[in-house]
Amino acid sequence: MQTSKIVNQKLNVGIIYTQELREQNFGDFNGKPADIIIRKFDLSDPTLVFPNGESFNQMKKRVLHFIYQLNQEKPVLIVTHEGCLRAIISGILNVDFSSEKCKTEGNQIFMLDISKRKIIRMN
Repeated sequence: MQTSKIVNQKLNVGIIYTQELREQNFGDFNGKPADIIIRKFDLSDPTLVFPNGESFNQMKKRVLHFIYQLNQEKPVLIVTHEGCLRAIISGILNVDFSSEKCKTEGNQIFMLDISKRKIIRMN
């Protein structure tokens, strides 16, 4: 939300916040250091459901549901986190989330053409 506010200082357009684009819910492990989660769980399994949370695949379904409901006739700017971005790329390109195509780094910009299933890295 903070990043979208910063971007919007330049664009000056309406912002819509949605829970559907939130990061994966790690349940009991939300806010815990990544190294603890990595030691306890096999993160290569997209079906792994965290205690009181969700799996990557559940998050992906939620995110893609939102994406596919967007009006594809107008450009839309989506500001989100790495996990959601990987879910979007995985879904649009129909590849496993561990694919090289889904590798992301912070502060990246992608242009998506959902109808053509095309993703362009802008930086």
